[in-house]
Amino acid sequence: MFRTLARPDNIADGSFPISRQSARQIVPNPRFSAMDMQRSFIMMLMAFLHCREYTGVTYYSNIAWDRPPVWEGTSWLDMLQQILISTVAAGGFFMMMGVGLIFLFHSRLKEGWSESKTCLYLVKRGLLLIFIQLTLLQCFEILAEEKIYLYVGVLIALGTNMILASLLYLFILKLKTLPALRKYPVEYLLPASLIIIITGTLQFMISSLQNAMVAPGIWMSALVLGGNYHHGVDIDINFTPIPWFPAVAFGMIIGQILYQHKDKSIKILLRIALCFLLAWLLARTAFLSGWLNAGDYKLLAAADHASLASYFCVSKYPPSIDYFLWSLGLNLLGIIMWHLAEQNVPRLMGLIQPVKIFGQCALFFFISHWFIYYGISRFLPAPLTEPSGVITLWLLGLMLLYYLCKRYHNFKSGKPKSSIWRMF
Repeated sequence: MFRTLARPDNIADGSFPISRQSARQIVPNPRFSAMDMQRSFIMMLMAFLHCREYTGVTYYSNIAWDRPPVWEGTSWLDMLQQILISTVAAGGFFMMMGVGLIFLFHSRLKEGWSESKTCLYLVKRGLLLIFIQLTLLQCFEILAEEKIYLYVGVLIALGTNMILASLLYLFILKLKTLPALRKYPVEYLLPASLIIIITGTLQFMISSLQNAMVAPGIWMSALVLGGNYHHGVDIDINFTPIPWFPAVAFGMIIGQILYQHKDKSIKILLRIALCFLLAWLLARTAFLSGWLNAGDYKLLAAADHASLASYFCVSKYPPSIDYFLWSLGLNLLGIIMWHLAEQNVPRLMGLIQPVKIFGQCALFFFISHWFIYYGISRFLPAPLTEPSGVITLWLLGLMLLYYLCKRYHNFKSGKPKSSIWRMF
């Protein structure tokens, strides 16, 4: 993918291309195959989680900020869910949205779009995500839960963060037109600064709340912590946008590395992934041992005892520093491994290439999988208790989703790039 790309002189000294003319010379293919594969992988894991939720017994979860960091699962399936699904999938979605935003931005610049027009397209795309969550998926929640309530799901956070990230990148491009800033890596410094500010502020705020042993206020809960509330109507808030923005900003940094460094990018990303995973191991060890009261929001009670499984009992709502280190490090490592596999074992990768369609129709897959697995559950006389049964229905649902995604991909490929259908 990277070797065929020209490298203009203004990249050699580390400066950042700001014009559409420069973008036409160096922009990578907007579809990075390894990213599609990793996105498909975590979407299949997410589908397994929701298949288990609808067709199986009540599933184990320990991902709230006010739960202790001790293992409460009872089976190997609970452990798999904790390690690879609850603490990986959502972070991967936000990170890869940031990567994709960089690719799409410069792909559109290459085609002659202006920076403002590209930003407006992404803003519309973000608004579409929010609209779908508040309409189609809201109706689904009422149907599935059989009650009237407002569900603030992941598409609201994704859509809001897509809008914020596109405006941030437009701002970065404008900053790089200033002679005084042209030689500075603002495209890295600004997202990295926001990551540090947001995660550090949340760590301080929530730790202060816990140390004072006071209940969070309504705005703190609604904007940061999430939870269940009743204000005339029941409200269930799962994803709050700002705490998840660090994953998007990190994805923008990764996208920029892929965009600028081409052949060298994989080695750079591997170092970053290993550093993240090592930092996670050290931070969790220090936290669970009582040496460090930071990195997560969960606190051990006097009678609690940490175990090896407790390393994965990190806070997801809202995501903690430890959550981001594990989730983003593992997702980044996954992208690298898919890329290396495509280079070294192409025959094997050719056999599993069909699943890449899930990553290429990510939003369509996300919307459809709720209806597929809920629909399957309606034909069951009772919830399944054996993992083999849940796995069978999960695979059945994936086959149905593959057929639907394939049909939809063929449909949207024939639409102009500005079409709303391409946003799915």
